[in-house]
Amino acid sequence: MPITVDEAYTFLNYVYVKDLFNLSIANNHLLNTLLISLTTTFSNYEFFIRIPNIIFAFLYFYLANKLIIYSKNSFFAFCTFLMFPYVLEFFAHARGYGIVFTLNFCGLYYFINNSRNKLKNYVVTSLFFYLGAISLSYNLIGISTLFVFFVQKNKSGLNDIK
Repeated sequence: MPITVDEAYTFLNYVYVKDLFNLSIANNHLLNTLLISLTTTFSNYEFFIRIPNIIFAFLYFYLANKLIIYSKNSFFAFCTFLMFPYVLEFFAHARGYGIVFTLNFCGLYYFINNSRNKLKNYVVTSLFFYLGAISLSYNLIGISTLFVFFVQKNKSGLNDIK
């Protein structure tokens, strides 16, 4: 599949010119840009531009498979997690949407499977969502605000952990 205009824009305007932290335009998905800058040190071929999303696709498919195996209705779970058309498109392009989708899924997966320790559960889940927000920089403001409110609300519980 040939490279899209958005992928080329990200590579040429942020990675190629080494202006990785230019957040003046919403097109710079910071975590995606940083990971592309790492993978394109080997080559500027399209495959190396898309490697970060491919790696996160494998992580998503692995975790989704774990949920599907333990599901009561595995066919419905398979269709829900792996046949959703946007999921495949998220991972096919080097845009950062696959990365944020996987990080959000990791947060939900951790939240569902670790409900015993509530405070740790919220903190780790929030960190996954926060990393996902870094992947799409314009979400960073909203997630940062929610994270600050969460820490403020749970300050006494956080002090107990120390």
